[in-house]
Amino acid sequence: MDVRKQEGFQLNTISGESCPKFNVKSTLVPCTGTDYVFLFGGFDDNDNLDSTIYLLNTKTKTWEIDDKHNGVYREGHLAIYIGQGNILVFGGIPFDEFPDPSNIGYDQNKTLFKKDSLMLIYNIFDRKWISAPKFALSSAPSPRSRHACCASQDGTRIYISGGLVNSTPLSDLYCYDLVSGIWHGPIDFAARFDHFITIHDGKLFSFGGLDHEMNHVTSSIVYFNFSDQSIGEISLLLHPNYSLGFVDSDDEDDDNLKVYDRSSNNFIPANSERIYLNSEINPFLKLEISLPLWGFENNNHGITIAYHDLSEFQYMPLVNLKNINSNLKVKTDQNVYDFAWKHAFISHDGRLFILGYEKLDVNSNSDSIRSTSENYLTKLIEIELFSLGIPTGLELKSDKKSQFGSLNLVNDFKKFLIKEEFTDFEIYTLKDESVKNDYNNYDEISDRIDRIMQTNINEGKDLISVVKVHKSMLLARWPHFQRLISSGMNETLTNRMFIPEPFITVKALVFYLYTGSLEFDQYIPANIFNIVDYSGLLILSNLYELPDLRAQTLFQLFKLLSLFIVNLDTDTDPEPRIGLFLKVWANAVISNESVFVSKVLEIIKSNWSIITRSLSFSQLPKELIIRLCQDCSVDSQIFKRRSPTPMRNSFESLLSSPHTPSNGSAGIRATHSNSPFLRVINDGSPSIQDRENTDISHFPTLQMLSNDLADSIGED
Repeated sequence: MDVRKQEGFQLNTISGESCPKFNVKSTLVPCTGTDYVFLFGGFDDNDNLDSTIYLLNTKTKTWEIDDKHNGVYREGHLAIYIGQGNILVFGGIPFDEFPDPSNIGYDQNKTLFKKDSLMLIYNIFDRKWISAPKFALSSAPSPRSRHACCASQDGTRIYISGGLVNSTPLSDLYCYDLVSGIWHGPIDFAARFDHFITIHDGKLFSFGGLDHEMNHVTSSIVYFNFSDQSIGEISLLLHPNYSLGFVDSDDEDDDNLKVYDRSSNNFIPANSERIYLNSEINPFLKLEISLPLWGFENNNHGITIAYHDLSEFQYMPLVNLKNINSNLKVKTDQNVYDFAWKHAFISHDGRLFILGYEKLDVNSNSDSIRSTSENYLTKLIEIELFSLGIPTGLELKSDKKSQFGSLNLVNDFKKFLIKEEFTDFEIYTLKDESVKNDYNNYDEISDRIDRIMQTNINEGKDLISVVKVHKSMLLARWPHFQRLISSGMNETLTNRMFIPEPFITVKALVFYLYTGSLEFDQYIPANIFNIVDYSGLLILSNLYELPDLRAQTLFQLFKLLSLFIVNLDTDTDPEPRIGLFLKVWANAVISNESVFVSKVLEIIKSNWSIITRSLSFSQLPKELIIRLCQDCSVDSQIFKRRSPTPMRNSFESLLSSPHTPSNGSAGIRATHSNSPFLRVINDGSPSIQDRENTDISHFPTLQMLSNDLADSIGED
């Protein structure tokens, strides 16, 4: 195994007894709680269907194959992991066309495995297929392909939405109850195929896909509300734009081929397909991965990663292939542009994996751009979601019952901090950003501050500000503070410490330690805490090894960065914003957050003429100008582009919690108690391993810059 790593990113070479080729309309599913990822079905370049099962071990980075099941073919199917090592496969086309629905799935005369069954289960431990029993197919949806499926939050129900039959999109929504073995539905929902569905906060959401007119659905999200069985639609003002950026050329020097323009960060080439994934570590965020369509492997736009935030119904672009390449290329001579990326999945512990194969020579005799590679899936990009600014530890917000008590506790701590009652410790800080620059650059200022720290704080109110805190709160929440007090250093005796950072940045750090969030409310007005302050807070999060603060800060920085992109060109006086942005760049370099640095450099590059003509740039110290030019030149090659209408039915019986079996379920369970198509509520799964604690202490090494980033930068 070849591993080439930069903080948050890895590029792996996969080995194994036999690596699979990329198959169109195949399905890939991670098996939660195990090290395995299931890959099955689809057809190859010669339109040959593949019945082999491929299992990727994400721990050893090896492929394992099961080729003992000839004739079990599917394409356009979907699969979902239901525990106990079982993967349920539903729908798809088993042969060249859909079989007769009246003769599919269960053979009255044979109890053996039926290869064209509408529902199958594969066990990754036994390496066996099981076809659906008769009870599991009663009132089941009609055969279909390119549909969507998801599981309920407790894992006891599976929902099937839409799909395609004879070029006609379906609009039905079904639910299969894994406890009772009974199908419910259909409900008339949204006519979609190649879409994604997920459940959040009592609603089933549908993203993307194509509608009945074969248009990409990008500007809205449709939802079904379980509580009142209503259907609604949410319009997105910022959304992926497929009408621009269509690329069918491999000319990397074509300046007209742009992934982003200066007014928008959401251009995606039209020859891309989107994969939607649950982020696993944050219930609000659903990732959208855009990969080149089959036949357009040499599309140099490659990958774009974004997310949909269901708490605010916001679409947020994150990174693209250039950013990924700039992070991986630092420590490897391999270029991710040399590979075609085809599959994406997320592990339960918050790692995004992207599977691909090496591109070889381009076939110049073909009308379309195609690679002559053998298409073996041997390359694997691994990205830690925290490095993309995806925060964790917010699960309580999705649980309204526990939210009330948690918010009460947080509010009590917040009041305790704001009122400054019964404080017993003081944190001395620098008054503002300009004092910090003077402290770093002028010996007389730093000497004076040192004297003030030893004598009387009242003598330095023009330089020093104080944050009053409660020692017990910091001991409970801040490992660095625990070590400080345990060491018996001078801070323990004086009950005060000095952090040479601006007052507002330290104040934000303290607020996080008290509340666990960056929703400052009245403690720090939103119009005061800007992108520079967040970038300074990012330095502190890495310095003091606070992983959740780091993720939340990156989350805010990516949002603010997108606003910077949108507004820079339209700003009548961009000088102040350029000054702020140069400070953000300097702090980003110090933080050594490689993904964020690459995003900042991308914006600088796209606005290079505006920035280099600015007063703020001209007033940068020489060494910082050289550093900025060198950083951009390192990425210079990267910045180049080289059925009948369903009847409405009620899901009311599925809304009770805890789960109440439907009528008739007792008889089904008694008869088929060992069927993998049924499960016991909250049953233990031997496939689910204890999750190892993620190593959260591995932070980027902070980089040192010259202290000559003078006050003149960003001065109004």
